Amino acid sequence: MKRISVVLLLILANQVMGQVFDTVSYYKKYTPKQLHHDLDFLLKKFEDVHPNYFSETPQDTVFKRYEQLKTRITNSMTRIDFMNLFAPVAFGVIKDGHNFVNLPPEDLKAYINKGGKFFPLPVTIRGGKLFVNSIHAKIPYQAEILTINGKPVTEIVQAILSTYNPEDRDYEERFLSNYFNVNYWQVFGGADYFHLTYSESLSKFVKRIDLQPKSELDIMKLRSQSFGGKLSYVFEYPNYAYYEMPGLETGVIEYKACDDLENFRPFCDSVFTRLQNKHYKNLIIDIRSNLGGTTRLNGILMEYLTDKPITQYAEIDTKVSKDGKKDFISANRKYAHWFKWFHYLYYPIYIRTNRTRREALTAKNGTFIRQMFLPEKPIESMLRFKGNIYLLTSKATYSSAAIFAAAFKCYHLGTVIGQETGEPTCFTGDWVAITLPNTKLQLGISNKRFILACGKCDGHGVVPDILIDDKHLATRGGGLNYHTIELVLKK
Repeated sequence: MKRISVVLLLILANQVMGQVFDTVSYYKKYTPKQLHHDLDFLLKKFEDVHPNYFSETPQDTVFKRYEQLKTRITNSMTRIDFMNLFAPVAFGVIKDGHNFVNLPPEDLKAYINKGGKFFPLPVTIRGGKLFVNSIHAKIPYQAEILTINGKPVTEIVQAILSTYNPEDRDYEERFLSNYFNVNYWQVFGGADYFHLTYSESLSKFVKRIDLQPKSELDIMKLRSQSFGGKLSYVFEYPNYAYYEMPGLETGVIEYKACDDLENFRPFCDSVFTRLQNKHYKNLIIDIRSNLGGTTRLNGILMEYLTDKPITQYAEIDTKVSKDGKKDFISANRKYAHWFKWFHYLYYPIYIRTNRTRREALTAKNGTFIRQMFLPEKPIESMLRFKGNIYLLTSKATYSSAAIFAAAFKCYHLGTVIGQETGEPTCFTGDWVAITLPNTKLQLGISNKRFILACGKCDGHGVVPDILIDDKHLATRGGGLNYHTIELVLKK
């Protein structure tokens, strides 16, 4: 899987109550003719690149939706307002969380540079409602926010969720909770203050409060982080961490994102050396909040867990397109510093001596390349863990993290505990980069279908060996806590 950065997935939003919000009026505006041309371009790219764009919505219906959208674009508008209009139409065609449009980083930067700030509270979206996710804010933790500046939260949440269409709605809520503050700005614009009404848990009384907007850094500082007193921190990187519970002879890897390849092997070496030296009996790997990234990290981690032949995929089908070929070449250029100038004399041989590269660049556009995978034995490791292994999953386990979970269960590497993954074991993913010709908005369109190890195209994710409900999996900061671990070991 290609790496999916957070900024690429800040996709959002729609109209609210039939009104288009001019989010940032000082930005450049584009004419209806330019925007109509971008829409035609986008639809054609979905037809060319996506493996099955019309599998859930009939093609005629999709065409009509695009044409109806054009009739609503009669005045010039900013590209952010344009995003807010087309995203629900373009991405609502199929449940595929790997289709997205980038929030233009230069537009967001311009807003911040002008002193712009955001909705001031970290929140959690749950069941279409909004709850405070901070133990340091002026509103109590888990209080339900009812209205923001006079608008019902249900309408606000629906506007934000409407343009991102992953395979699982619960995953969508969990994921977008982390970016609600920027998403709110994208749909509704900034504000000098936020007038909120809210109610505390177990209370019927509605309270009111006015809050000033905050910077992203200040909001991040408010976000709850709680790991419990008996869970002992050892060391941590931004995308993964290791904790211990000596009393339970247990190590805990919090695998938060399949990212940062450079530091992952040194991290694993440190973790598994420590597990071996301490003779721990149990290892828990937590991927409950892992949204994915690159499967190369999964392969590294597997080396420390098993000597069984394994594969992360059963099958990958790639749709060939002009844009896909262009993307393939661009991706390989990232590694140009590895080569000396004379190596490029052998480029034709380099292409033709590898079947995957040859087919990717020479196959006819519109056709499919099918790759089948057989299990292979991981690289031998002296640090391989030989105790009990438990994998924690949730509805927010997605993309490459779900791929890891599928292989873990398929090859019986341990016990899977938690909830069914949000990503099914058969899904469309990866993506080809697309730039709209007039607004220059950057998008990603899926170009592959993945069938994971032991996967089935039945709409289901990886089903745990032991199911645990939301109440027992949840923590204040979405991270580990001692009670979850204790529950796992008891099970």
